[in-house]
Amino acid sequence: MNNFLPISSPYFHNKNSIAKVMFSVCIALIPGIVAYVYRFGSQILWQIVLAILTALCCEFLCLKLRKKSIKFFLLDGSAILTAILIALSFPPLAPIWLIIFATAFAIIIAKHCYGGLGQNPFNPAMVAFAVCLISFPNLMLKFPPIINDFSGLFNFDIFANFDAITSATPLDTLKTASRANTNFNAADFANKNYLHNAKDLYGFYILGLAYLLGGIYLLIKKIITWHIPVMFLSGIFVITAIAYLYDSNSNITPLFHLLNSSSILGAFFIATDPMSSCTTPKGKLIFGFCCGALAAIIRLFGTFPDGVAFAVLIMNFTSPLIETLTKPKPFGK
Repeated sequence: MNNFLPISSPYFHNKNSIAKVMFSVCIALIPGIVAYVYRFGSQILWQIVLAILTALCCEFLCLKLRKKSIKFFLLDGSAILTAILIALSFPPLAPIWLIIFATAFAIIIAKHCYGGLGQNPFNPAMVAFAVCLISFPNLMLKFPPIINDFSGLFNFDIFANFDAITSATPLDTLKTASRANTNFNAADFANKNYLHNAKDLYGFYILGLAYLLGGIYLLIKKIITWHIPVMFLSGIFVITAIAYLYDSNSNITPLFHLLNSSSILGAFFIATDPMSSCTTPKGKLIFGFCCGALAAIIRLFGTFPDGVAFAVLIMNFTSPLIETLTKPKPFGK
């Protein structure tokens, strides 16, 4: 038995590893980070560094307590990717303690309390985002003044008080304006009555296109497949198109929802999490479409301006069932 080799064709290795996959996703996020700095200034860079340091410390502590290989798991990149996604999901003016709390919650509770990487049923970054949005809604809507150039690149004063000049995202502005104004007309949304100027809206489109560039990189590298991103955006388009066709005065065009940065980030970087999403081809199609449709429904009718995080978490609940129902039959049966 010692000479028995459990090898049989067609076993092969595609030279991928957890670390390569995680760091490839981190690289794909670089265009989005650059666009974020262009949009809001360098505060986001501090936020990313703070989140990464917190994630690594919490990962080290959990691995130590669980008596796992610290070097192997600490360097697999999963904690770093979670930290970057949290930093990009949170407003750049979020308090330091909130970033630390969210990152620690994601690593300790949403990841390691379920058994660690590969056993977490929910996307850790979105769990942290949802918990903080529900618990601290006012702090999750504080954005710095809009720059739309790189003039804020060297402004590293993270302790500056920006409270007097904060702004809202277009999604938040849209939600507030439609509720506060009975005569709201979606066609005038880019008008100065709602946004400071049209450049505010275009800046968010640039951020969305930057995330799209990173998503295309992941598709080319075959880190992800097309199923979830395409169906996610299709779900958003179908729901928002129906709403727009039903009442174009109250509902903005589907293009606005598709090009929104949270839509692209959710489609390519969040919903595609291999640990908490579906893996079968049919399952990916169902999972992606339902995520996008739910995100759009929450945007249109929910309390919060955006619904990507909640949509992904809701579908994480259903992914085991979808996997079971879409599991391909064994050959010959």
